[in-house]
Amino acid sequence: MKNFYTVNAGLYFRDGDNGIFIDGIHGGKSVGFSSMPQEIKNDLEEPGSFFAPHNLFLFTHDHPDHYQRDLLCKTLKTQPDASVYGPMIPESNIAPEWVDYRLSHFDYKDWSIYCIDAKHDGKGFENVILQSYLIKHKDYSILVGGDGVFTPAFLRRVQQVQRGHLTAAFINVYQLGSECGREFLKEMSPRMIYMYHLPFVWDDKFDIRGMSRRLCNQYRDEFPRLAVLSPMTKVII
Repeated sequence: MKNFYTVNAGLYFRDGDNGIFIDGIHGGKSVGFSSMPQEIKNDLEEPGSFFAPHNLFLFTHDHPDHYQRDLLCKTLKTQPDASVYGPMIPESNIAPEWVDYRLSHFDYKDWSIYCIDAKHDGKGFENVILQSYLIKHKDYSILVGGDGVFTPAFLRRVQQVQRGHLTAAFINVYQLGSECGREFLKEMSPRMIYMYHLPFVWDDKFDIRGMSRRLCNQYRDEFPRLAVLSPMTKVII
């Protein structure tokens, strides 16, 4: 499996001719993050490129640093057979089936995707409809946190469908900085923990990259397999 981190919360997982692009078609510059890189836009439109196999476009929620509707619609013109899913995303063409309260599931090719309802971190976002994702593929189990809060209820939902440790978890500064987030990581014990949801350095007006580095240093002893990702890099899982 080949994996790539773009910027903000953009993650791309590819195996063979099938790819899953999570929160990868976005804006965000107006809210202290970065716009979608032009090279990624070009790649999505280029037949045979790394980002242009048979894709599932997956979104955690509809905030501009995670989702940009005009860009998605433009991309779907060049990839008309693509699948799309996300809460409150009008272009969604997948209907997950409920597993339990606030937990649903669907399959894409040979990927199994669990959609876990979560609260959005930060004040003023209590009513945002958001899902984090647990993605299972072959021997991999990958948690993509998005902006979700890892509450005890969230942990219980994950444990319903994940026995044993996670292969990898992608988390943001709030998830590592919160006590409940760290308790979640201790319980699920991911083999790798990647801090993501970072802008390019020239867009980082809130010093999110600096916060990530400081938190990583602060909790290194508790989580020795913790790393801060750099935008536009390959990711080893």
